[in-house]
Amino acid sequence: MRWLKLFLMRPKRYKLEKVSQARVPNFTVQRDEALNQRSAIYWLDKLPANAPILLIHGDLDRRVDVSQSYMMADALKAMNHP
Repeated sequence: MRWLKLFLMRPKRYKLEKVSQARVPNFTVQRDEALNQRSAIYWLDKLPANAPILLIHGDLDRRVDVSQSYMMADALKAMNHP
Protein backbone atom coordinates (compact mmCIF):
# COMPACT_ATOMS: atom_id res chain seq x y z
CA MET A 1 0.00 0.00 0.00
CA ARG A 2 1.31 3.41 -0.99
CA TRP A 3 0.25 5.09 2.26
CA LEU A 4 2.11 2.55 4.39
CA LYS A 5 5.36 3.03 2.50
CA LEU A 6 5.08 6.80 2.84
CA PHE A 7 4.19 6.55 6.51
CA LEU A 8 7.17 4.33 7.26
CA MET A 9 9.44 6.93 5.67
CA ARG A 10 8.18 9.56 8.13
CA PRO A 11 10.88 11.97 9.19
CA LYS A 12 11.97 12.33 12.78
CA ARG A 13 10.59 15.42 14.46
CA TYR A 14 13.20 16.23 17.05
CA LYS A 15 11.00 18.27 19.41
CA LEU A 16 8.41 15.50 19.39
CA GLU A 17 11.15 12.94 19.99
CA LYS A 18 12.22 14.74 23.17
CA VAL A 19 8.65 14.95 24.48
CA SER A 20 7.96 11.32 23.59
CA GLN A 21 11.12 10.14 25.35
CA ALA A 22 9.87 11.80 28.53
CA ARG A 23 6.27 10.57 28.32
CA VAL A 24 6.23 7.22 26.49
CA PRO A 25 7.63 4.19 28.33
CA ASN A 26 10.56 2.54 26.51
CA PHE A 27 10.32 5.06 23.67
CA THR A 28 14.03 5.11 23.00
CA VAL A 29 14.15 1.31 22.78
CA GLN A 30 10.89 0.74 20.86
CA ARG A 31 10.33 4.00 18.99
CA ASP A 32 8.49 2.62 15.95
CA GLU A 33 6.26 0.34 18.00
CA ALA A 34 5.36 3.19 20.35
CA LEU A 35 4.51 5.51 17.45
CA ASN A 36 2.46 2.83 15.70
CA GLN A 37 0.38 2.26 18.83
CA ARG A 38 -0.54 5.96 18.82
CA SER A 39 -1.21 6.25 15.10
CA ALA A 40 -4.84 5.79 14.05
CA ILE A 41 -3.80 4.46 10.65
CA TYR A 42 -2.64 1.25 12.38
CA TRP A 43 -5.93 0.58 14.17
CA LEU A 44 -8.52 1.39 11.53
CA ASP A 45 -9.89 -2.14 11.86
CA LYS A 46 -10.96 -1.28 15.42
CA LEU A 47 -13.21 1.60 14.32
CA PRO A 48 -16.95 0.91 14.18
CA ALA A 49 -17.67 -0.22 10.62
CA ASN A 50 -20.53 2.23 10.10
CA ALA A 51 -18.96 5.26 11.78
CA PRO A 52 -18.47 7.93 9.12
CA ILE A 53 -15.15 9.78 9.29
CA LEU A 54 -14.61 13.33 8.13
CA LEU A 55 -11.00 14.33 7.45
CA ILE A 56 -10.24 18.04 7.36
CA HIS A 57 -6.66 19.22 7.00
CA GLY A 58 -5.17 22.53 5.94
CA ASP A 59 -2.14 22.57 3.70
CA LEU A 60 -0.54 25.28 5.86
CA ASP A 61 -0.35 23.02 8.93
CA ARG A 62 3.27 23.17 10.10
CA ARG A 63 3.07 20.26 12.55
CA VAL A 64 1.45 17.54 10.46
CA ASP A 65 1.96 17.30 6.73
CA VAL A 66 -1.21 17.18 4.66
CA SER A 67 0.06 13.98 3.03
CA GLN A 68 -0.85 12.16 6.25
CA SER A 69 -4.51 13.01 5.70
CA TYR A 70 -4.25 11.66 2.17
CA MET A 71 -2.68 8.47 3.52
CA MET A 72 -5.53 8.10 6.01
CA ALA A 73 -8.12 8.68 3.28
CA ASP A 74 -6.44 6.06 1.06
CA ALA A 75 -6.39 3.56 3.93
CA LEU A 76 -10.06 4.16 4.76
CA LYS A 77 -11.00 3.83 1.09
CA ALA A 78 -9.07 0.56 0.83
CA MET A 79 -11.19 -0.76 3.72
CA ASN A 80 -14.43 0.55 2.14
CA HIS A 81 -14.99 2.63 5.25
CA PRO A 82 -17.62 5.40 4.94
